[in-house]
Amino acid sequence: MLSYVEKNLEQAIAFFRISMPWVGVTRPEGTYLVWLDFRKSGLDSEKITELLLQKGRVALDPGHWFGREGEGYQRLNIACPAELLEDGLRRIHSAFEGIRKEVE
Repeated sequence: MLSYVEKNLEQAIAFFRISMPWVGVTRPEGTYLVWLDFRKSGLDSEKITELLLQKGRVALDPGHWFGREGEGYQRLNIACPAELLEDGLRRIHSAFEGIRKEVE
């Protein structure tokens, strides 16, 4: 199972590096939850969450739930089937399609 989650982690890191390089990715230590840094979007956590839910139809954990330091971050669970992760990553990308060019 650990190797499966590690493979998902590498897939997620590669996805953001290639498709959304402005999103920071924090490699987890001992967990299957990846912190995504959306602060370069210029949106606050509530707007990011709304955009992901409404436009991307994907739910992540807003970072501000875990304290003020989490503002602008979202938490992604990678302990899932690879196909589900791939679909979720595409949804995240599509949620930011309109503002992506402004951020890059």
